[in-house]
Amino acid sequence: MKLLKIGLVANLADNVGCETIIKALAEPDILEICTPIVFGIKDKIEQAIDALSPEEKVPVCMIGSDDDIADGRINVVDCSNGEEELLQRAIKLFLGNHLDIIIDIPTEIGNRKGANRLSDTINAALCADGDDSLTWIVCGNTRWLSTSREALGEVVKKTWLSLRKDCTLIKPRIAVVAKNNELHSEIAAMREEGTMVFGPFEPQSFVDNEMHKHYDAVLLVDSEEAGNRLLDSMNSESAFGYISGLPIVVSYLLDSNETSIQALKIALFASTNMHRNRIRYRIATSKPLEKQWIPRGRDDFKLDLSKDDAD
Repeated sequence: MKLLKIGLVANLADNVGCETIIKALAEPDILEICTPIVFGIKDKIEQAIDALSPEEKVPVCMIGSDDDIADGRINVVDCSNGEEELLQRAIKLFLGNHLDIIIDIPTEIGNRKGANRLSDTINAALCADGDDSLTWIVCGNTRWLSTSREALGEVVKKTWLSLRKDCTLIKPRIAVVAKNNELHSEIAAMREEGTMVFGPFEPQSFVDNEMHKHYDAVLLVDSEEAGNRLLDSMNSESAFGYISGLPIVVSYLLDSNETSIQALKIALFASTNMHRNRIRYRIATSKPLEKQWIPRGRDDFKLDLSKDDAD
């Protein structure tokens, strides 16, 4: 099986990002499922490597060109001109078919709340047409995002497509959580069009009764407080962020989890699954079967199973 190349963009503000990345990659099973490429400052990465115990040591190599990337070791790209260069170097590798996934440790560019700067930067660098990106928080089997009432219809459509592509869910169940009961008619209209969307649910009761377990995605309409309550009710140490709708799978650690090795590993495994799910979806939908039309009124047609194929 081909090993996916995963780019890990470190936080340049301090050594936290590099230490988290190196400790996570020192786990023996990581290099067996992917080829990591770390974008950061050489000196900080070397400090993080030196802090490992002798039994945790793993092969590390500074790469000078894209052709130097190899499996079975931690590949390091030295970026000394700031966070913009880190993302640009990672995107350049993706455009050259040398990178499959990007995981961002909290940076000023990638994690500025409300600005969605990471997706904007990648969309601009890739010259992507339109903006189908959605910023999710994922914790276990639950994923949710915040949106406004005005954008709800468009977000539901993007969510439905994202869950099919990234999670291989044929008919995803989407819950709408909002204090505004006037959304009933809008949600009913969406459901008549074939989208399995339900609600609106009152935020507090939705969280207290753990109703999120019954849905594949939760859309919080003008209710960011419900998102905080939802995260507090779970194992927040394993939560991470994910941006759907981009040409490349992009995940990132939350500000509160930038030191969590567990969150980074979960994000890495989940991103790998999403990348492979996209490949499966593309293959499954590339050559759909043509519809077979039978004229109305032909109730006299019978299938003769006694004939050979040659006949």
